[in-house]
Amino acid sequence: MKQVKIQVTYPGYYKKFICLGGKCPATCCAGWNISIDADTRKIYKKVRGDFGRRLKEGIDFRQSRFKSETGWCPLLDPQGLCDIYKHLGKEKMCRTCRNYPRHMEDYGNIHEIMLSLSCPEAARLILTDPHAFTLTRGCKVYHLSPRQAKMTEPLPGMDRVLYVRDKLFKMLCDSKYPFPARLKRMMKAFSSNGHWVETLFEPLIFGEKKAREPLTMLFSLESVCDGWEDFLRQALRILNSENNTARARADFLEECRAREYLLVNLAAHYLYMYFAGAVYDGDMGTKVRLMAFHVWIVLNLSYAERLRGSSLENAFITAAWRYSRQVDHWDINLKALEMILK
Repeated sequence: MKQVKIQVTYPGYYKKFICLGGKCPATCCAGWNISIDADTRKIYKKVRGDFGRRLKEGIDFRQSRFKSETGWCPLLDPQGLCDIYKHLGKEKMCRTCRNYPRHMEDYGNIHEIMLSLSCPEAARLILTDPHAFTLTRGCKVYHLSPRQAKMTEPLPGMDRVLYVRDKLFKMLCDSKYPFPARLKRMMKAFSSNGHWVETLFEPLIFGEKKAREPLTMLFSLESVCDGWEDFLRQALRILNSENNTARARADFLEECRAREYLLVNLAAHYLYMYFAGAVYDGDMGTKVRLMAFHVWIVLNLSYAERLRGSSLENAFITAAWRYSRQVDHWDINLKALEMILK
């Protein structure tokens, strides 16, 4: 065995997360497919008794996932709690259920840990902290086999990627510029000829007729989460309604300026989540544009929620977790957006 040091990074809010269980407004046990890892699948096949029979009836072993014909995990009780947790314990839950909404990106000797925005409680923690976004860095020591240790070797170019990302974080938090101008400056750093995403921020376009075309483009993505397309259609109906006035847009922008941390935290989350992936393809510019596009989409969806009567913070939280469930957990949709934004 070989002793290996791994740098571990996580946002300041990461350790504050506590699952709401049955009190969650949108359980993660419904509305999308939940995959089961191979090791846990073997454990479930060996469970005996009445619960063992019920457990096997609720699993599609061929596709390694829980059956979801009703839209809900069949192992969820009427109170919104997990029967596997109650009968077998947390350690026997599948890796997806055990870890979610915690997520880790592995970059050789660097592990970056985060919360998924698709969880309403995680979205609340990510978005509503009025203090500046911070990252905590530490080091863990592992004893690994030679083959495992080989996979933890430093990735070429990673230091450069993290250096650039730190610069972008500083640009994002530079209060000398209005928030839209900060995102535009960040995109301009990688595109001297300009890009159509930049035009969304000069001036900031939202809620208006020409802002609805990028929103309708989202219908071309594969449907991942139940209710997403209805949510998107409802948002577009509201943006097309008589409630969407110039005065309403001005009032919404003023609220956003007073709670700018909602937008800064959203941008920081996506920058942290995606930018380091440039170490593999070298395409820093698309990663920044993807971040800006996500922010712009959530801003528009939040405005529609605000017109429906939600508070500003709840509007952002709802728009963020709904959009994240559709995009962040399905590589096909992410790759489709990256191709559009190149």
